[in-house]
Amino acid sequence: MSQLAYLNLTQEEIEALRSDLENILDKFQALSTVNTEGISPTSHTSDVYAVMREDCQAEALELNEVLDNAPTIDGDFIKIRPVLD
Repeated sequence: MSQLAYLNLTQEEIEALRSDLENILDKFQALSTVNTEGISPTSHTSDVYAVMREDCQAEALELNEVLDNAPTIDGDFIKIRPVLD
């Protein structure tokens, strides 16, 4: 997994993470033994709702304002570091 996530881990870190992951999986195993028959699935335990603002049109920034505040530009584009190898 560390190679997939591009993490450089020592053998000690790998062993510690392996132990942590085993503990987490043990907890899920214990949860899977709980009888949930007759209990409906829920995504929240309380009546919490997302409060969203009204989607409204606003004045856009001028291109030169945006480019003046960008760390690196190439013509009319903002340059960023590569995200993927």
